[in-house]
Amino acid sequence: MTSLADMNPPSLPDFGDGNPFADDRDGLVQQIRERRAAVLAQLHESLLSGDDNGWTAAQRLAHWTDVVIVRVFEHIQDALPDSRRTPMSLIGLGGYGRGQLAPFSDIDLLFLTQNPISDPSAEAVEALLYVLWDSGFKVGQAVRSMRQCVTEANDDVRTLTAMIENRMICGDVALARRFDAKIGSMVKGGRSRKFTDDKCKQLIEFKRSVCKEGESFVVITQKGIDPLSLDMLAKEAKHAITEAERASVDDATIEEARASISRECADVSLATELRATRG
Repeated sequence: MTSLADMNPPSLPDFGDGNPFADDRDGLVQQIRERRAAVLAQLHESLLSGDDNGWTAAQRLAHWTDVVIVRVFEHIQDALPDSRRTPMSLIGLGGYGRGQLAPFSDIDLLFLTQNPISDPSAEAVEALLYVLWDSGFKVGQAVRSMRQCVTEANDDVRTLTAMIENRMICGDVALARRFDAKIGSMVKGGRSRKFTDDKCKQLIEFKRSVCKEGESFVVITQKGIDPLSLDMLAKEAKHAITEAERASVDDATIEEARASISRECADVSLATELRATRG
């Protein structure tokens, strides 16, 4: 299968020599805007031609976005050298944390530090966010210490859910690994039953909001579903595919369904943005 690195050229951004942030910040923003528009147009064409499906297009766009963020942040930190004194890990969350990004979807970023962030590091984070916003990206962001992340994950299951799907974009590797391990232990530890029950309740509320009386829908999980959750969902006229049932479905069928759903999401996102632009 073609690797992500092979899939992207010639679209990977090249900002040339020097420091474009320090030398011409507005020019850098314009350059990113133009190249992002070209990448989205290229993905649109590849979706229409069948060269890409929604799954691969989302991976390619995430990879391209990774490169932009890493290179711009490096230039910003070079221009603000004191910002490197605070160990920091830049982490993608949610869908972006899975390495997938639908066109015009939000980029969820966590700027993680071990201790409260220093003023120079906060200045670098702010500079990166404004470059991304001015370049047309929709960015959801949080600046948190490790302790703050743990506290918020304990207080809100939705925050914990978002943090489960995390991926380091750049920065302190050891810090990112400790974060991933800590979030994993919170899910697997004493909170796991409450976490699972809360997610099932969210599914039930969603089903009630979208289904008519007597209708049901199917829930497919990554690795099957536990008996207590299965019972909760069954009472709400949901059919959750168990691990044994899932094993009877061949991988090609699952991948085909996944690609089809991702393609539909990409098409809707592109069409919505095009209408907004023309309107």
